[in-house]
This record gives sequence, C-alpha cells and structure tokens, in this order.
Amino acid sequence: MKPLSKIQATALQLRLNHCCARVPEIQLILLATVDGFQQVVAGSQRGDAELPEKFAAIASSMMALGDAAGREVGSKTRLEAVVLDLSDLRVILRMVDGGKQQFVLATVAERKVSLSILLKIVYENARLLEEALR
Repeated sequence: MKPLSKIQATALQLRLNHCCARVPEIQLILLATVDGFQQVVAGSQRGDAELPEKFAAIASSMMALGDAAGREVGSKTRLEAVVLDLSDLRVILRMVDGGKQQFVLATVAERKVSLSILLKIVYENARLLEEALR
C-alpha cells in the first residue's frame, strides 16, 4: 500500500493532534493502512514506544475479522466500525475511504468519555480524513 505523501501526513498529523488537544481523554489515535502499517499517530503512548506500531497491526486485523464476521452472518455491505467497550477504556476502529487507498482510524480513550460522544468524534474525524485523502 502506498504511504501518505508528506503533505497529507503533515495535515493529518495536525488534525489528530488537534483532536487530542480538544479531548484529552483520548490516549491514542492513529491512522493505519488496512494491511496494518501506522501512518500518523497522536496522543500519549503510555510509555510504550512500540504501542502505535503494534496497535496499527491489531486494528487492521480486527477490522478484517469484523468484516469477515459480517459477511458470514449475511451482511451485504462492508464493515464500517468496530467498538470495544472495556471496563477502563473505549476503543473505536473506523474504516476510512481514502479513494484509491483504505485506512483504519483507531482511537483509544478513557472510559469516562461517553460512547456516543466518542463515536461522534471518530466519525467526524473519519469524514474529514476521507475528504483530505481524496
């Protein structure tokens, strides 16, 4: 998969940094290729320098599994998002259609952020990313 251009990566980095500044409960937000490679990352990495790289691969795999599960139970459309509601964290993975490229927007936030607000943030950022990537 073709990486982002420097201009695209810089613009997306600014957008994700702004998102984390507005919602400090977001611990990590990253854009990854559908084959699991980190493109842009923002937020605190909780002391684990390898976390974004590992999380990009995990997010890609989870989206592929979710898509396969949807097809297996009869869905005729592609997977849009996966939500993990853990006891202490919320994780939302959202497909981003970049035109010729597909990406995964992966977000980890503290549980104190309501799920509806976090979903709104992720979907809005995915929409803005799709516009920027086309």
